[in-house]
Amino acid sequence: MRRSRLLLSLALSAVTASALVAADAAPDEPIRSVRLPVLRDPQAQQTLHRMTDPVQDWVESGDQAADGYAGTVIDAWNQHADLYWKGEAPTKVQALLGANASPGFTVDVHRSPYSRAEMRAAIERFTAAVAPGAWTSIGPQEDGAAISITYVPSKATRLTGGATTEQAYSRRAAEIAGMPVTATVEGIPAALSGSRHSDSAPYYAGAEVNTGKAAFCSTAFSGWKDRTKVLLTAAHCGGGRYYNGTGGYIGDLYAIGDGLDVGMIAINGNGADRFYDGAWSDRSGSSRHTYGAGRNNVGDQLTELTSTYSQVRGVIC
Repeated sequence: MRRSRLLLSLALSAVTASALVAADAAPDEPIRSVRLPVLRDPQAQQTLHRMTDPVQDWVESGDQAADGYAGTVIDAWNQHADLYWKGEAPTKVQALLGANASPGFTVDVHRSPYSRAEMRAAIERFTAAVAPGAWTSIGPQEDGAAISITYVPSKATRLTGGATTEQAYSRRAAEIAGMPVTATVEGIPAALSGSRHSDSAPYYAGAEVNTGKAAFCSTAFSGWKDRTKVLLTAAHCGGGRYYNGTGGYIGDLYAIGDGLDVGMIAINGNGADRFYDGAWSDRSGSSRHTYGAGRNNVGDQLTELTSTYSQVRGVIC
């Protein structure tokens, strides 16, 4: 049973939401458990974050000297991280890494063809010109070499002129984005179950929402914008009214984050300081308390109570 909780007010600009893959109804499947890797240092990922997060904090401060930043990849298994930078990285990067160094851990800084800002601009060009139906996820590559896009072949023929191969899609998408594109056919989608599919007040993070522009998006955390109770989602999910997976009204788009792909829904009811933590097929509404916001990098390991294992891909859907 879901329990009502007090709303946790969060810094809205610090949290982003991801859109989910639009899906036809699919039968539930058993949750597959896998053995988690045994790290030499169980705190390796946290240690690497303490080393690299200050660099990303500086990038997000808006300092123009940090405009060359492209991405970060975490390799906790080898106690190593890679930073990518367009051009020569400023001396402040090494200074920040050195100030937070830890014995046995290493961070390499590599040159990249494009910066994060350039990749985001390319993503904006593409999404402004191409309807979401022709792509299912899009995001920058952490090495700064291209942007990554996934798509469903049957919905991409208008964009490509009839071709459905990844090569043809990449070429056409690169023409629109003005930057190299790595295109991948989207895997078989799965329909959500239980409360994630039919979330209602008090709203949790990680639930399905639908709009006229995007058939399937997800929610992030709830909070306040001015004096309005809001629920976060991705701005590219569109404006207008938002509904859960069963058509229940959630609220209207209230505002969009300045410079971030963050949409704020003025919710019809209260939010809650919880997020869904079960698998897509979980019908029990399994959830946990929200304690704050953090940063995810490509290579970060995510674990759930079901002992399933995944890695953050760094693709914004």
